[in-house]
Amino acid sequence: MKQNILLTIVLLLSSTWAISQDKMNPAGRSILNDYKKFRYGTERPMSGEENTSEAYTSIIVMKEDSDASCLDIDGVNVLTVLDNIVIADIRLDKMDEVTRISQVKAVSFGDALKPCMDYARPAGNVSSVHSGFSYNGQTMAFDGTGVVCGMMDTGLDANHVNFQNADGASRIQRLWQMNYNSATGNVTSTEYTAETVNKFTTDNASGSHATHVAGIMAGSYDREGTYAYISSANGKNPQDLTGDIPYYGVATGADLAFSVGQLYSPSIIQGIANIVDYAESVGKPSVVNLSLGHTYGPHDGTDAYSQALEKLGKRTIICMSSGNDGDIPMSITKVFTSSDQKMMTQLVNNKADGVIDIWGNDNSAFTVKWALYNLATQSFTYLCEVTGAGQTVNLGTGNADFAKYFTGSIAIQSNVNTLNNRYNVYNNIYVNPLTTNTDVFLSLIVEGTNGQTAYVYGGTDVSFTSQSISGWTDGSKANSINDGACAQNVLSVGSYTTRTTWGVFGSRYGYYDGTFKLNKISPFSSYGTSFQGKALPLVCGPGAAIISSFSRYYVAKTNSSASMTAKATVNGVENYWSRMQGTSMSCPFVAGTIALWLQADPALTFERVLDAVENSSSYSSLKNGTPKAAWGAGAIDALAGIKYVLENRAAIGQVWADDNQRLIVTASEAGYEVFVADGGAVTATLYDLQGRPVARTLGTDGTATVDASSLGHGVYILEARGADYRLTRKVTR
Repeated sequence: MKQNILLTIVLLLSSTWAISQDKMNPAGRSILNDYKKFRYGTERPMSGEENTSEAYTSIIVMKEDSDASCLDIDGVNVLTVLDNIVIADIRLDKMDEVTRISQVKAVSFGDALKPCMDYARPAGNVSSVHSGFSYNGQTMAFDGTGVVCGMMDTGLDANHVNFQNADGASRIQRLWQMNYNSATGNVTSTEYTAETVNKFTTDNASGSHATHVAGIMAGSYDREGTYAYISSANGKNPQDLTGDIPYYGVATGADLAFSVGQLYSPSIIQGIANIVDYAESVGKPSVVNLSLGHTYGPHDGTDAYSQALEKLGKRTIICMSSGNDGDIPMSITKVFTSSDQKMMTQLVNNKADGVIDIWGNDNSAFTVKWALYNLATQSFTYLCEVTGAGQTVNLGTGNADFAKYFTGSIAIQSNVNTLNNRYNVYNNIYVNPLTTNTDVFLSLIVEGTNGQTAYVYGGTDVSFTSQSISGWTDGSKANSINDGACAQNVLSVGSYTTRTTWGVFGSRYGYYDGTFKLNKISPFSSYGTSFQGKALPLVCGPGAAIISSFSRYYVAKTNSSASMTAKATVNGVENYWSRMQGTSMSCPFVAGTIALWLQADPALTFERVLDAVENSSSYSSLKNGTPKAAWGAGAIDALAGIKYVLENRAAIGQVWADDNQRLIVTASEAGYEVFVADGGAVTATLYDLQGRPVARTLGTDGTATVDASSLGHGVYILEARGADYRLTRKVTR
């Protein structure tokens, strides 16, 4: 009888566990497995004590039209709701209960992402937009005024002079330091305003990525300083000069709202939501830069992170770097036939540190094996395998054959993903060969049946080679695209090269090797296709040898002031500029460019931005070179794009970015209170994004009240029109 009771308990636990496993992402499954081993088994966590109060900030995908109230249970704290996407803190001991809720489709937590102008501005025609251009007989200039530029990143010196007005006031209207506790998985944040941001130092003294990215997108310091300069894009005669520093960014007049901190997917989504909520609260359009990502994942836009990006992309313009793995053989696509049912490959340099993510084209299982291949004897020693969904295998030095040649481990999980119904084998791998190993190579083998396709994704530190052995498969660079770039409503950005040398203090210079060519695609720029066959990236910007602001905390910690390109002492504080490269740099250039377009037309949606990109960017195979797939629409052109925007404004007619201070819009439960300084008689009209008027009222003395109580949730354009003005704001209900 006791045995039957025990068996029943075990079966119940196994059933519960299976539900959790099916609905969770691989990183989350790994965390939950460790917790359950400790709670129900004999293993204990490294801390040596149980803590069921630990909460992991998670992205929850609900079924369509589900109500988040079903998550109103002890141990779950809902933070943000984006239609059917919910960000919530969930205690580990409540994960099973959450996954058993019928309205919950998937729970994702524990995924970490990585952060992936003097010649750039003219190359992208930004300088022409800044200085003024002729349109319909008028001279116009745009600098992003009236637009909110946001980002989620790490390594920010928020009080760098690049983010201040000439009077020293901060342009950063909001800053959130997102604190992700990797031990508990919990996300908290500290908020700063323009008045309190001077109390912020940095989120990461060991990095300067955010400072550099923000400077490209919207840095505005163009005043006195010293700087190293080379007068041509590939020159080798640097000079140390004194004068106005030329390394400012694109949207120099935009307001700034930044989220910074550890780059885990829940904190990224919450950070973006904070920015969008702020922009909407002040009635301004926004663009958000994401110079981050990873190469593993389904590449079909169905994972929780991508779905959350899709929802947010309906409320803001999201720009995402395509990735920096374009010169790494890190992907394999294998189509199995009746006569070809095996794919074999090896690790480059016989080592790896990261993830190998293998996806099927449907829910049919295939076999994944790890083996040792002896080059001298041309023989295999098989180590482990998974043959179907719901299997977990751990390979390490406990295996005598593995330990004879390697250190490290491979943790393998297989399942059918509940969000896309595709078979997935997730390999978390960290291996190094022993120094005595010269002939034995760790090999990945995937075996399928006719009609199946296996998509294998590695990354910067995980790539593949055939070693020129007949019958084996090399890795490819042609599907190195960032997984998040496959999300809907995301503008993916590649990189091309606008300079190959750059100045360094002391009349020195740095330079690229011959693989970097002026006005050609940067060698590192990732490209590929989504699972649905969509070619990515969608556009390219300058991303090689870009000079932008550096964090003073990073410079001090690394003692690197002598290797900087520019510096300016303002109010007794030293500010620095130097070079970085990557699609992390091209992406904020594009984001800043779109801020200029949003100033011209605050009603721009993702679809209309993409239309402008496709109809104004430049690509020529003779001029730009190949691969064409890496270019998307081509090199972004700020001037051609803004002219296209002006010529193709929405049906509401001409939308101009006017004096921000003249039009004040205050949201109420019933609608909007409109005030125009010196406005006189005013007509206030609310339009939907198709340009159709949905509410209108007349007012006097510049004041009107628009009743929007009957309208659904969404984004609208509020227009205030008088005898001599026409002002607009993007508003959200």
